[in-house]
Amino acid sequence: MIAFFAGTAEDAAAIARAFTSVTPEVDGPFHVHRGNWRGEAAAVYLVTEGADMAYAGGRIAARRGAKAMVSVARAVSVRAEEAPVGALGPAGAVWDLAGLLPLLRLLPDSAEELPMDPGPLLPEAAVWTADGMEAAPGLGTVPFAVRTPLLLEELRRRRGIGLVDRWSAGLAAAAAEEEVPLRPNVLVEGTVEEGGVVLAGELLLARRRDAQLAGVLGRPVKGGYNPVWHAMIKH
Repeated sequence: MIAFFAGTAEDAAAIARAFTSVTPEVDGPFHVHRGNWRGEAAAVYLVTEGADMAYAGGRIAARRGAKAMVSVARAVSVRAEEAPVGALGPAGAVWDLAGLLPLLRLLPDSAEELPMDPGPLLPEAAVWTADGMEAAPGLGTVPFAVRTPLLLEELRRRRGIGLVDRWSAGLAAAAAEEEVPLRPNVLVEGTVEEGGVVLAGELLLARRRDAQLAGVLGRPVKGGYNPVWHAMIKH
């Protein structure tokens, strides 16, 4: 079984549209779409409550026989030229930034300086790293939304974290514990611009998301499958 994970109901439904024989189910606390994709049993788990819920979802999916986990998380991009709004692509590493909580509690969105040095609060190593994808941006999971450009730039400078989301580190931890291959992807929902973080409208995101998912999940290519995602899942 291939286990997909999405952070919004709309993203989960968009992935499931590539399945055949789809049925909606409830598995523990999760809404799930189950079906078949490219001759494999598949399921999409909806993650709505952060890293802890993603961790639980990964553990449950492993118990259900998942042989690969593929996620699509919404993230904010630190540099629009590197990951523009609406882009859907892989992350090169996943970092757990839960240690930033003391800083985030003191940090207003409009801060012109950080109230404390984030260095001691950052992990030394990523939870997950991709082989052969050093050029892909790192993805950091924070305990709640970060809208302060100053901190986001610091994360990029100190750890190469160019994307920030709310739950991927939990899934990465579960995949590591269960020894299931993980392929984390992000849909860029906002970017750092002059004056702060700007989020895209849902209609724009949905149009770009659907076009890209159709390319990697929905439309057959040579051999009847998409070689990029086939390689991601089989290896």
